[in-house]
Amino acid sequence: MTVDLATRFPHLGQHGARRIPEPGPPGPGGKARPVGPLRVR
Repeated sequence: MTVDLATRFPHLGQHGARRIPEPGPPGPGGKARPVGPLRVR
């Protein structure tokens, strides 16, 4: 699954789940919402 995740999310890298997610585009609320991992195993 590691290779699959790295393929789907190359910007995350091997330590993607441990990084602090970068702020994404402004959400409906008007402020940036985090684009973190959707699922944490």
